[in-house]
Amino acid sequence: MAAGKSEIRKLTEQRKVHVGALATVEESFSVVSYNILADCWVKPEWYSYTPADCRTSLQRHDRLMDELEVLNGDIVCLQEVGVEYQPFLERELEKRGYSGEYCRHVLLGDGQGDATF
Repeated sequence: MAAGKSEIRKLTEQRKVHVGALATVEESFSVVSYNILADCWVKPEWYSYTPADCRTSLQRHDRLMDELEVLNGDIVCLQEVGVEYQPFLERELEKRGYSGEYCRHVLLGDGQGDATF
C-alpha cells in the first residue's frame, strides 16, 4: 500500500539537509530537484512494484505537493514533467507563489520535459 499523505510529510520532515557552504541568510537560497517520472515512461511491467494508485502524475500529485511544501525551496527543478500534467502542475505551483518555465523535449518526441519554478 502506498504511503499516506501524513506519512510522506513525516518522512520528508525527517530528512537531513546538507549545506555546501556557509552564507548569511540574505545570501542563501535553497533548490529542490526531483525527477517526477512522466506518464509516458510508466509501463506497468517496468513498475510492477509501484502501487496501482501511484502510477500517474495526477495520482502522485498530492504527495509531490506535500514534499515541496515541507521542503519550501526557493527554486524548484522538476525533470520528466509530462506535457499533459505540466499545465496543472504550473497552476498549482502558482497558487503557492512560484512562477516558472517549461522546456519540452521536442526533439525526443517523448511527451515530457523539464520545469523550473
